[in-house]
Amino acid sequence: MSISLSTLDDFLDEEGIREAVTLRAVKSVIALQLQQAMADQKTARPS
Repeated sequence: MSISLSTLDDFLDEEGIREAVTLRAVKSVIALQLQQAMADQKTARPS
């Protein structure tokens, strides 16, 4: 079974949740990037 991205977008649109799902995904990515940047900064500091 193959699900194309446009089918997922159509489903999210039909459910009226596409914007909320997209916003949550973006926030998750930003949080992960911030966490990684903080970890990188911590390891880059001299002891």
